Amino acid sequence: MSNKWINEKTLGGKAKEFKWTFDSIDGLKIRPNFIKDPEKSIDYTLENLEKLMNFVFINKRVPLANNVDKLGKGIEQDGLGKFLYDEFNENIEIAMSSSQLAAILVSIDVFDYNEKKRNMEFWLKNIDFIKRLSNEINELNKLK
Repeated sequence: MSNKWINEKTLGGKAKEFKWTFDSIDGLKIRPNFIKDPEKSIDYTLENLEKLMNFVFINKRVPLANNVDKLGKGIEQDGLGKFLYDEFNENIEIAMSSSQLAAILVSIDVFDYNEKKRNMEFWLKNIDFIKRLSNEINELNKLK
């Protein structure tokens, strides 16, 4: 049985819609609106997500830090986008998807943030991201 896709919006001032789904085998899949192919997604394995959680845990509070121009020039500050950019071999789409990933993690109460539309900062609220992602998908699938 395939999971339904959840509709979500990014947290910034120009909130953008996207879709996501999760399962404990394939991990988290995000379909942001900047990817035009409706079948293509940005995929995060459980290992990728665990590394991100550890990064945020160690750094306490982290900015979004996903400015494409700054990433390309190597001058972006350490944060979610830069971490993903570095972790995924300088993949700009992955770094850009940090906006969607942060919105998901805030919506399921894994991250908390300063509620700013610019200069957002995130921190861990609950480390149990697998359980929370699974619960969100399971609740939606019950409604099928």
